[in-house]
Parts: sequence; C-alpha cells; structure tokens
Amino acid sequence: MLIKSSRYSPRKDSRNAGRVNPIILSGYLPSAYVHKIAPRPLLFQNALNDDLIPRSSVEILYNTAGPPKQIIWYDCVHGRIEKDAVVNIVRDGLAWLKNQQTLSAKL
Repeated sequence: MLIKSSRYSPRKDSRNAGRVNPIILSGYLPSAYVHKIAPRPLLFQNALNDDLIPRSSVEILYNTAGPPKQIIWYDCVHGRIEKDAVVNIVRDGLAWLKNQQTLSAKL
C-alpha cells in the first residue's frame, strides 16, 4: 500500500463523512462484481480523507477483488484535489498501466 501526500485537509463540514450518497450507487453493489475482474489487473486510487466513499468501503472492495491488484492512497479529499496531486495521480496511473503492458508482453 502506498500513501501519497497533499496539502488539502478534510472538509470542515463533515456531516456526511463516511456515507455514500445512495443516488450514486442506486441499484449497484460494486462488491458483488469486483471479484469478476480477476485475473485482470486492478488499480485502486483513493483519497485518505474521502468524505464521499468511506475508507472501510474501499478496503472491503479491495479485499473482495482477486489478484493481481494494487491500492494507492493519496492524502487528499474527494473532488478537491490540487493540480500537483492530480498530476501525481495521473502519473501513477499511467506508470501502473505501462507496468501492466510490460508484464503482459513477457507472457
């Protein structure tokens, strides 16, 4: 597990922290499907201070997913990420994809 840092802190209005908006996931239960992704590689990129998707939900989803999988945690909040952090997130994702391409070419 990797943790990247950011200067952002959690929102001051944390009344909804730890709750997922039911409209977003209405009729959809990711944990019922995530295991079907394996054996294809899966990357999770998540915010440590996410007030939309609780860390416990991400961990359940990650633990339900089959290998190969990787999770990277970023010290930021959901939806309010500074430009440098976005660049790092995209760079990490592209590096992960390139690594997957290299691995599959060796098969």
